[in-house]
Amino acid sequence: KSAAFKAWKARLNEGVNPETMLEGVKRYAGWVSATGNSGTQFVKQAVTFFGPDRHFEESWVVPSVSGARSEDPFFKSNYDSVDYSQVP
Repeated sequence: KSAAFKAWKARLNEGVNPETMLEGVKRYAGWVSATGNSGTQFVKQAVTFFGPDRHFEESWVVPSVSGARSEDPFFKSNYDSVDYSQVP
């Protein structure tokens, strides 16, 4: 936690607005949730997120399902609920 706070303060000292970093956190949280990465090893640690690579400035656009995929009758977004005994 202290390393993350140090990174936060370093960005503030560089002139980064705290609201800019918080908006980045909100975008990233939405992206993590939408991609199913919440609670996994793939979530960035705060020290990395606020570090010199400035991940808080990335767009973190939530991926959308492509039109072709959503129209495919054989595509299942949740394979856990598929009855594999049925043949389409």
